[in-house]
Amino acid sequence: MSASKTLFSSHNCSELFESTKLLEAVFNTSPLALHVLRSVRDSEEKIIDFDIVLTNTTSEAMAGRQVTGMRMLDGWPHTKEIGLFDRFVRSVETGEPVDFEQYYEGDGVRSWFRWLA
Repeated sequence: MSASKTLFSSHNCSELFESTKLLEAVFNTSPLALHVLRSVRDSEEKIIDFDIVLTNTTSEAMAGRQVTGMRMLDGWPHTKEIGLFDRFVRSVETGEPVDFEQYYEGDGVRSWFRWLA
């Protein structure tokens, strides 16, 4: 490997590190509750749940507990009953965004939310 390629790779790593730090800062200081979700699929590739991969401090405070590492339907089964879960599934499958407001009353929660995915 040439020295120029090594320098270039080192430069890219530095830029990636700085970008990651900036994204983390924005994510963690947002007044909005943010979740990063990953689809959980069964043997037939059907989405059966979402892993909560990452949340910010606002989300944890609103939930009153740590939710990173949980599954959506374990923590909030009411999302299935009100169609929210299915809207997230449809968004993953079609690529069409989710953007709507809804009063959520279930799982010990009573509040208005704006859902974006």
